[in-house]
Order: sequence, then structure tokens, then C-alpha cells
Amino acid sequence: MMYWVRICCLFALLCSMCSVACGATLQENARIRSYKLSLQELDNTLKQSNNIWLKHYTSLETYNELKAELKELEKELETQKSTHQTPSRTLTHRLDTLKRQLDLLKDSASHPYG
Repeated sequence: MMYWVRICCLFALLCSMCSVACGATLQENARIRSYKLSLQELDNTLKQSNNIWLKHYTSLETYNELKAELKELEKELETQKSTHQTPSRTLTHRLDTLKRQLDLLKDSASHPYG
């Protein structure tokens, strides 16, 4: 009989510990959701901002992304040429488009904050 009482007490203790842990998890999830909403609001505010520094930074970021994509396409083009394949029109068109976009953004890259 004492054995079952101990088991029941232990089970009750474990249940209470689990409910406390679940309560903490729910609070943490609520806090995380609150932080995500705050970050989303800040992000929206920054996107709508007319801050010249942010615009220059965004242009520089875009320039760097386009430059990386251009390098990848050039590698792919070289691979096609080395295997004696004719480069697709889509690939060459995309390459030309990237070069033009980079040309438009080159001032942002050379003088990102000036």
C-alpha cells in the first residue's frame, strides 16, 4: 500500500513540474511572438524611411548580390564553353542584364556613404 502511495505522490510531483515547465514555455512563446512583431514593425518603418544612408546601404547590398550572381553565371558560361556547348540565349541575356544593372549601381559601390 505504501508503495502505491509513493508512486502516486511521485506522479503528482512530476505532473506539477510539467505544468510549470509548460507554463514557462507558453510565456516564452508569447515573448518570442512579441519580439517578432516588434522586429516586423521596425523593418516596415525602415523600408518606408527616406533615410539616405539606408538607401545607399540598400544599393550597395544589391550591387554585391548582383556581382555574386554575375560571377556564378560567368562560371556557368565558362563550363558550357569548355564542354563545347552553345550558351543558351537566356543565360547570355541574363548576363547582359546583370552587367547593365551593375553599371547603374557602380556609383553606390564606389562611394557607398558619400
